[in-house]
Amino acid sequence: MSEKHCNFLINNGTATAAQLEALGEEVRRRVFATSGVTLEWEIKRIGIAAAEESTAQ
Repeated sequence: MSEKHCNFLINNGTATAAQLEALGEEVRRRVFATSGVTLEWEIKRIGIAAAEESTAQ
């Protein structure tokens, strides 16, 4: 997570897209658990998720 803005996930070059999404989901879970606020994703995902890709072939 960015120290300058909580709306940014930072990839230092080794994380996969799935790992970044999992981090975002963990943040959402923790915010809800501590405050009752449900955060919504503000991004639009494009492409095929890895799990879907393996079944599509």
